[in-house]
Amino acid sequence: MITSLKPCSRPLQLTLWGDFVGDPGAMLEAEVQAGRHPIVAVKDCRVGDFNGKTLSTLNSSTVQVDPDIPAAGQLRAWCELCPSETSGLQADLQNASL
Repeated sequence: MITSLKPCSRPLQLTLWGDFVGDPGAMLEAEVQAGRHPIVAVKDCRVGDFNGKTLSTLNSSTVQVDPDIPAAGQLRAWCELCPSETSGLQADLQNASL
């Protein structure tokens, strides 16, 4: 599970299932453990409301790491301007399958 932050919002949790655990999951875990905070874009996922908002990948999901889109650049700029708000990000990637 990846815990993330969005500007002006509460933490958001993304759970990677199936093939997403290995790719990009393993790379995301290594990035976070190295102190970097990659931007993750997810399309077509399940949205839940368990202890805050949660996202879960589906077989049909698309997951991109550090995508080259304007919204990712805006989020990166916010992260760099507000490092105290992003210092608590964690990755807890568990080997889970559907």
